[in-house]
Amino acid sequence: MRTFLSEYAFFVNLFISLLIFLIFIGLKKVFLRVVSYLIGKFSQKSSYLSIVEEFHLALKNPLQRAWLITGAYLALYVSPFINIGFVSKPTLEILNFQFPSLDIIPAWMLNIGYNVLIVLCITRATYNLVAVYEEILLTAGSKFTLLDNSVLIRFSAKILRGLIVITGGLVAFRHFIPNLEAILAGVGFGGVIFTLLARDTITNILNGVVLMIDKPFAIGDWVELNDFEGIVEDVSFRSTRIRTFTQGLVVTPNTAICNDTIINWSAMSKRRCKFTLGVTYDTPKDKIPVLTGAIKTMLNSHPDVENDTHLVYFESYGDFSLNIEIMFFSLLTGLGPFCKVKNEVNLLLFDVLEEHGVDVAFPTQTLHFDDAITPPPATTRREEDLGLCPNPCKVK
Repeated sequence: MRTFLSEYAFFVNLFISLLIFLIFIGLKKVFLRVVSYLIGKFSQKSSYLSIVEEFHLALKNPLQRAWLITGAYLALYVSPFINIGFVSKPTLEILNFQFPSLDIIPAWMLNIGYNVLIVLCITRATYNLVAVYEEILLTAGSKFTLLDNSVLIRFSAKILRGLIVITGGLVAFRHFIPNLEAILAGVGFGGVIFTLLARDTITNILNGVVLMIDKPFAIGDWVELNDFEGIVEDVSFRSTRIRTFTQGLVVTPNTAICNDTIINWSAMSKRRCKFTLGVTYDTPKDKIPVLTGAIKTMLNSHPDVENDTHLVYFESYGDFSLNIEIMFFSLLTGLGPFCKVKNEVNLLLFDVLEEHGVDVAFPTQTLHFDDAITPPPATTRREEDLGLCPNPCKVK
């Protein structure tokens, strides 16, 4: 037995290495089930089930990769290809011919590679956990505050993701970057040059931070600027994306938005509707107050119109109508619901006008003709003889 192990020590060592890796592959599902079981136990005691599920999804793939990387690391470490130094690895011998030593991979290189891959897995897991951070803050914000901080939360999440990627990259590849401390120390001087070269970008980022703090709008709000209007889809480090009502996507720098006038129509608690109703001039004078009172009563009875804030009055004498000004506030501010309220109010106005026997005026013009026609003056024969009448005239 000892002779067999000594002769085939290379293959035995290689077999043990492959066996270790296969064991890790076989136990991968068991490992993930244990993690899922522990998270499931925690989720039963937590009221935030969606957050626990996000946490599980964020860690699933990085843990799976870290498990396989660890198995490959241990398998390679005991394999005959790694040169540990103080451990003599068996050599390959076939038909009494001994091959040169195959332990050509230094152990320090294997350790560095393992550290890099594990740090990248941790970085990926931390990067995914930012989504859990977003979910927690959004859920807590909706329960404990009336303010919409979704834009600020998403913006801070993007900053966290950027910091995680930079930090993870520096930690993972620190062994491959010589004089890393000197490079970091030179960032101060390089930062000045970077600021000069990317001044506009930095200005847009700072203005983006101002937008997050000032919060003039949130994701999904209907905003209007000087040049366009639409729905806010995203706010990034440099720019803001707005989807116009013609379905065009406008990407505008944050600096332009900060320097522009912003109208947030979604921030309305109520929405005003104002128009003029023209009635015919043959409407009796005593019917005008009755008509305006009936319109006020109709507006007060509408469930989606704010009570006692509307104005209905005889505004002016128009070119072809007596103008009654109507102004009211709709409690529904969305474009679709607001148009529905206007439609209902206009239909109810028909009923009010019909009930009081008043007609709506339309553009008209009245022409008056005079029936008395004055004949041209008669001329004398003397004027005809002198040629003072160029056309045949009636001689008196």
